[in-house]
Amino acid sequence: MYGEFQAEINKILQSGGSIANALQLAFGIPHDFAVAVAKTEGWWGEEGNQDEFATTMGSTAREQNAALLETFGEITNGFSALVTALQGEAPHAQQPQLYANEGIDEQMANGETKR
Repeated sequence: MYGEFQAEINKILQSGGSIANALQLAFGIPHDFAVAVAKTEGWWGEEGNQDEFATTMGSTAREQNAALLETFGEITNGFSALVTALQGEAPHAQQPQLYANEGIDEQMANGETKR
């Protein structure tokens, strides 16, 4: 509805926790990738010995692998920032609800004393 704000704090925190759990698994991926790629180093031939294909492929493969790792790092950083934002903003989103509940409790207590 227009003019209303609604937030389910537990769901916000839970989604942040799910992303954080996935990130913990993701942090090992660059190392695993580097180990796997190291096993393929040189498969394209002997670089620098009149083997044009090997010379071209070797440098291209290393550039692409570095770019992939850099991109993965940026994606991971983005999700880390998202988790931090979710965890940081959830209490701010919950604050109006807490204030409202305090006000309701206060009004109810005042109403009871007036009876």
